[in-house]
Amino acid sequence: MPFVRPILTERNDMDSEWILHTLYDAMDALSETITEIEEDLPAAKELLEQRIPMIYAKLNYAWHSRDLGSAAIGQIDHDQLVSFPEIFISKFSESSSK
Repeated sequence: MPFVRPILTERNDMDSEWILHTLYDAMDALSETITEIEEDLPAAKELLEQRIPMIYAKLNYAWHSRDLGSAAIGQIDHDQLVSFPEIFISKFSESSSK
């Protein structure tokens, strides 16, 4: 059975439909990467080096644009939109020090 993407009808302070759209974009990129690695195992290292930064950028974009939706493109610097969220850096450092 094919995967069907749901459409949310309820909204909270975040743009849920936008978040789903951006997360599905990241998921598609990850899925394509997995498929390409499965089809060419010797190229795995090269594919990972090429694709993982793009996949992380898409996930980071989803996080940073969660409140503004597509308007974030014009309101937030591109480098910030695709950068790793600062809030998670502190959470990772707290959990690793335990």
